[in-house]
Amino acid sequence: MALLSICIGVATVILMGVIWRANARMPGPGYWFLGSLLSPAVAGVTVLLRDAGEGAAPLRWEMAYTSLVAMLLVLVIEGVIRFMAAGHRAADPARGIVRPLVVLGIAAVSGPVLFHMVSEPALRLLAQDAALILLIVAALLLVLRGAPDISIPIRIFGCIAFVMIGGSLISRWLNTYDFYQGEPGIDLRSKDGTAQFLFTVWSFWWTYAVVLMVLKRSQARIEALTREDALTGLPNRREFDRVFEAAVRPLVPGAVPERAGIRGAAPPRANPAFAVLTFDLDGFKEINDTIGHLAGDDCLIEVGRRLRAFCRSGDLPARFGGDEFVILVKAVATEDDLAAVMARLQAAVEGPALTRDGRDVMIRLSLGGALVPGDGINQTDVLHVADQRMYKAKQERRRKSWPRPAAENAGDITGETVV
Repeated sequence: MALLSICIGVATVILMGVIWRANARMPGPGYWFLGSLLSPAVAGVTVLLRDAGEGAAPLRWEMAYTSLVAMLLVLVIEGVIRFMAAGHRAADPARGIVRPLVVLGIAAVSGPVLFHMVSEPALRLLAQDAALILLIVAALLLVLRGAPDISIPIRIFGCIAFVMIGGSLISRWLNTYDFYQGEPGIDLRSKDGTAQFLFTVWSFWWTYAVVLMVLKRSQARIEALTREDALTGLPNRREFDRVFEAAVRPLVPGAVPERAGIRGAAPPRANPAFAVLTFDLDGFKEINDTIGHLAGDDCLIEVGRRLRAFCRSGDLPARFGGDEFVILVKAVATEDDLAAVMARLQAAVEGPALTRDGRDVMIRLSLGGALVPGDGINQTDVLHVADQRMYKAKQERRRKSWPRPAAENAGDITGETVV
């Protein structure tokens, strides 16, 4: 059993190392790899503790066991925190190593401190297992909370590993407590074999759970790349097509509503009508030609940021390509509603912007819109109506502003610029 535990620990190190190297930029696996390095050591110390006999040797190995297991669990928890935070698209918490180093240091000295503070072996074992149980419960809750891109079955699978080892430690704690209370016929170490076996199972099980979580995260990222515009982070044409199809479904006579739980499905709305707005940046080619393509990219990124701030829950901003953007706005049923939304959009997006090299540019746009179902329910027809209104608005602005002094053109993305 001891040899099997050590072999599984070594295999865990190798597999965790492969996962970490293959996903070096993913928060979490690096800490799990560091934790796996301690698995063979924990198995080895368990063997030494079992064969140490009487005297000072068992005390040394018990101190080592407490510190190693605590350090392993701290590294696992730190990895879970960072991995799940990345799934929520939060910044990597404590991006540096100060926090993990401090907590890891506390875990490292926990064994010696405990053994110097508590002289009674049974009481010492009670305190040790209680601390380890708390760490296991914390890890279990963090895994169960999970992240949106990690499915619930995978989270539950990962939690089972912590339930097993936590259950064995609780059983050992209760056995030790009965011994401490003076119950006759109780062996203080009778539960050690079960705890060692379940720790071995936990190492294997948790490694498999990590593989599933990392694969799921990688799959979600690949899928996101197919739905997102790489420059602005907005949804792309493919994602817009999917959302438009889902939004127009309640308006199609005889259509079967999408079932709840399907990605993109939403509860029926009292007002299923919506609007599609299209716009492009006036004079964008001039910016690329006179200031540079990096400045043009900065403008597009800033427009994406402003669009995300403008949109409500349920709205969808998308970049179709170049300087062309499309927005699906829910609950817009009349021409007056459409005009009001377009005015708000223009006010939210237009304005000065700063490029990465400190150049000032003015973002202006030509905007068009269409109502669904008022202007149609076919996506091609709706976009055509919105585009025609956008080009009409662009031509009207150009006629009103032409001519103007050439000196006003430089660095100005404006409807007054003739491209």
